[in-house]
Amino acid sequence: MRIIHRFDFKGDDLVKGINFEGLRPLAKIENIIDAWGEDKLREMHFQGATSSIHDKIFNTNIIEMVRKKISRPISVGGGIKNIQIAKKIISSGADRITVNTQLFKQKDFYSKLIKELGLSTVIVSIDVSKMNNEYYCFIENGRESTKIRLVDHLNSITSINKGEILITNIDTDGTSNGIDKKLIDVVCNYSGPLILSGGFSRVEDVLYFKERTENPSSGVSIGKAFHNFIMKSKNFKNNKNFAFASNFDYSFNSNLNNSIDPETLFSL
Repeated sequence: MRIIHRFDFKGDDLVKGINFEGLRPLAKIENIIDAWGEDKLREMHFQGATSSIHDKIFNTNIIEMVRKKISRPISVGGGIKNIQIAKKIISSGADRITVNTQLFKQKDFYSKLIKELGLSTVIVSIDVSKMNNEYYCFIENGRESTKIRLVDHLNSITSINKGEILITNIDTDGTSNGIDKKLIDVVCNYSGPLILSGGFSRVEDVLYFKERTENPSSGVSIGKAFHNFIMKSKNFKNNKNFAFASNFDYSFNSNLNNSIDPETLFSL
């Protein structure tokens, strides 16, 4: 089971919100990376939390800076609307890209990306929310409904290729209150690599997902629960070099007990 650290960005700032809303600053990404250390990182996903709606690409300086500090695999998403942007992100040090919004706006974009970059370099990102007991796909950082059901979009992607898919549950994102097991029931039959993000708060959540996925290359992408773990650690709190952002909202992370040590997950 792959264990992925998820880092959301607004511009240069490492942020986190709840249900894709109310983005709050956390800490400088370089300090967070230093606090974790390479031993507790396996993979990282960087997501531009407002890139699509502001028509901006992910800041490639962040990728280059982190790449100098650490050699772990990095995937990057946010504002990738053409091949040129995708290649720029890869050339900046990212191993893979994730794409969501543009796949709905340009129907052949997935096939073009695969042709130019290779299947293993492209991850299909899907942001979902539940409406009327059905899961629907959203774009523009969760602001706009496509009115397309998740199951239909999965079938469309599968008809092209069974590549890697990242599914982020908007309804549980940033809550650290547990995963949506019904969503897992909907997607668990996908035979390609499947990454789930949103709501993880304990090891049992990860085990539940692992037991229901078919592909050994599947994994979990965790943000808030990992942020909570490192921010309550002595390594972070007692070192002035790992200071919180100047306007960090402590109430947002008041329940730091909803945290997971990634080391406990690496053997799963």
